[in-house]
Amino acid sequence: MLVSIPPVLNEPLSYQRTLGVCALIFTLDGSSDYSLGKLYEILSRATEKDEVEITYSNEGRPQSFKVFTDSVVLEHFEVSPSSNWSKLVSPLSVHIDNDFYRALGNFFELMACSDLHHNYLAAEYISTCVIPPVCNAYFHIFYDSNDFPFGVVSWARLSEKRHNAISNEFQQLEQADWCSGERLFVFDMIAPWGGVSQMCKYLLNEVFLLDSVALADRVKVGGNERKAAFRGSNFQKRKMLRKIEKLNSMSELSLHQAREIHSDLSDILRKYELRLLLDRNDTQTREMYSLMATQSEQVMSRCSSLLSSHAQILSKHQQQSIDMNLLLGLSRLAKDYSVDYVDYELEQVFLPFSYFEVIDMMNDAWTKILVGGDQPSSNSFDLSSLNKRVYVDPRALSDSIDRPFCKYMGRKQPIYVYSPYNASVPTALTLAHEYSHAIHFELNSLESDELIEDRPIIKEFLALTGELLLTQYLIENNYVKGSRADSIVESCSKYLSDYKEQLAQYADARKVSYSTNYPLALYLANVFLSDKVTNEQRRVFVSSLFKEGKNYDFNQFVNFFLNIERELKRAHQFESQCVV
Repeated sequence: MLVSIPPVLNEPLSYQRTLGVCALIFTLDGSSDYSLGKLYEILSRATEKDEVEITYSNEGRPQSFKVFTDSVVLEHFEVSPSSNWSKLVSPLSVHIDNDFYRALGNFFELMACSDLHHNYLAAEYISTCVIPPVCNAYFHIFYDSNDFPFGVVSWARLSEKRHNAISNEFQQLEQADWCSGERLFVFDMIAPWGGVSQMCKYLLNEVFLLDSVALADRVKVGGNERKAAFRGSNFQKRKMLRKIEKLNSMSELSLHQAREIHSDLSDILRKYELRLLLDRNDTQTREMYSLMATQSEQVMSRCSSLLSSHAQILSKHQQQSIDMNLLLGLSRLAKDYSVDYVDYELEQVFLPFSYFEVIDMMNDAWTKILVGGDQPSSNSFDLSSLNKRVYVDPRALSDSIDRPFCKYMGRKQPIYVYSPYNASVPTALTLAHEYSHAIHFELNSLESDELIEDRPIIKEFLALTGELLLTQYLIENNYVKGSRADSIVESCSKYLSDYKEQLAQYADARKVSYSTNYPLALYLANVFLSDKVTNEQRRVFVSSLFKEGKNYDFNQFVNFFLNIERELKRAHQFESQCVV
């Protein structure tokens, strides 16, 4: 499966984007051995004189360019039919936005002006050392006050195994290495006209603040190489401990201060928690997190007490905890519901979508629920902009915990979804599950972080609804064979095996675990999407769950499904009377 070359979204092109477009075409042409410096000399002069002509496909994707003067073509390059975009970067892990070509152009210009880089072969270096970090968003470009680039840093995130190997010897990074883990390897730091100190200070404080160590290969003009390690954790450790000590010493806290302090410290701790989820063997981060959590416990407790005394939602939320008797009543509704296990062998069925497309499908499906059908969505229920608030990580990391997850990171950071994706049906359904959590958390948090739902049965009901929505789409469009969406979902999930046995555990509270919620949630999601429920009923119900979050009365949640069953029984009784 290929990911197409990114389309050009801005016309006419700026100088920087023109350089980027032409650099990519040149790389995918592959017929020239021009150096970075030589290619830049040709392109910069021609671009400034408006002597570059670029052609595009019908979709706006770059195909070729010519450099001419006085109607005489001096250079001509085009994307080779044999070139394969997926050879440059994993087709399932591309993080590209509207500024892809600007970033590529900036990177190219800075390399061409670098004494170390300008003699490197352009096509080879761009394909192996520039496009991977740009596509994975592992770079930072520094601009001056006139928006002119003066420096760039690129890096890779390596697995523990690869990080250990590269720390001992010089090795070329393979495509799969660039995003194989969380261990930092600084690849390029380019500043042709100075500014390295400014760049390092920013990186240490803003980009690599959680990284205890960064490896790098230091290369000088002339070919001298040596290994280098940069350690930033001690700097961050001292900085954070001084901050926490100052906060602990404050004798009085206003409500505003308590809210800001609690939010800031929670955000910092969440970042450490996320890093540990992605790299469970990072002992230095674990020690740092433990220290931060311990040292901040006093001031966090003070802030929580102050916020609790003023928060209107907390007193209300205390009344909305789950009643196990009601939960048992819900489970009894499902006693006659069965899913006959069928091994569809869907691990070997691969879909023709990138993970971006799965996300778009979920946004569309949930939007239809929220507006009550197929009518155009209102601005208040347009989920397309949610992509900016959710970061989806589709990597399959060897160092991470052994399950996907969705983690709320606070209002200042995107919600983090870790869901390994290889285009197989099970990974697509898992992504639909975790992304539905993200939609839920984001809409819960619009009014307050305190509203984010924490009751497992409600969270998993919405997540499994997301799985069923995607499965229905796959069935309707003949991507999978089968007629029952719930059966397909069940066959792809290890949490839904032994359905009856798990469901029976609700009768004994001591046996109830988080995973016990999955089979009941699947039943509820199946009822919710059936023809027993109208579009308007779905809209009202889900809108309330999303808006009220923790405040939503659990009695209402249970009664929604009880009422459906009551109406169904009345209908059956009426039909029986009519037959008699």
